[in-house]
Amino acid sequence: MTKAFVLVVSLLALTALSCDFLEPPPTRIPATPVPTLPPGAEVEELNIMNFQHADATVKVGTVVIWTNKDKPLHTVTHISSGGERFFNSETIAPDAGFRFHFTEPGSYTYQCLIHPVNMKGTITVTE
Repeated sequence: MTKAFVLVVSLLALTALSCDFLEPPPTRIPATPVPTLPPGAEVEELNIMNFQHADATVKVGTVVIWTNKDKPLHTVTHISSGGERFFNSETIAPDAGFRFHFTEPGSYTYQCLIHPVNMKGTITVTE
């Protein structure tokens, strides 16, 4: 009975340890420097909450500010179809934020690298 108990405990411990290896850690991407707000720039504020990012349409020159209104950590990261990164916040703690100054028109999809399946959004920048 003692050998069986040790075997069961060992299997449970190995199973618990292997759970950490099922999902690889996210790739670290250098953070985009946070710009100072240009004088007279339009500002669009977006809240990150309930595991959702937001879509927005802004004009060229707008500074978008994302604020984490959730308890978990999140990121705001643009990854183009070619794998290029236009902006990256690193992790955003609760009640902290990240801002980015959009200077070129286009469509910028972004996601949370911690929750990439259900946290996505698009910023559409127009002339």
